[in-house]
Amino acid sequence: MLENFFSNPGSMTTEQWLALCILGFIVLAILVLIHRLLAIMKMSRRQAYRPNLRRLRRSRLLSAEHADQEQNDAK
Repeated sequence: MLENFFSNPGSMTTEQWLALCILGFIVLAILVLIHRLLAIMKMSRRQAYRPNLRRLRRSRLLSAEHADQEQNDAK
C-alpha cells in the first residue's frame, strides 16, 4: 500500500485512504497517550509544594502552634 501511495497517490481507493487515515489517527493517539503518561510520571516525581515563608512568619506560626499545644496540655 505504501509503495502505491508514494508512486501514485491518486490511484488509491477510498478504502485505502480510510485505512491510512485510521492508521494515522491510531499512531497519533498512541503518541499523545505516551506524552501524557510521561507528564504524569514527571509530576509524580516532584516534591509537594512547600511555601517559602520568611523567617518571622515561620517563627509566628511555630509560636502559635506552641501556644496551642500548651493550652491543650493545660486542659
